[in-house]
Amino acid sequence: MGKRLYSDAIACCIRAISQNSLSDSDKWVLFSNLAHVNFMLGNYRCGRGNQTLLDQC
Repeated sequence: MGKRLYSDAIACCIRAISQNSLSDSDKWVLFSNLAHVNFMLGNYRCGRGNQTLLDQC
């Protein structure tokens, strides 16, 4: 999987989280996926905290 697809995955997760129409368990999965993708890209600071994740990425 190329880095371009990781960037697209980050954008998709952030859009889905910001819609506020998901259950808590769905949001948990999205935040987990978002943290994993940021880890794979080396964006270690973006993986900390829920709100800071959305603000910094």
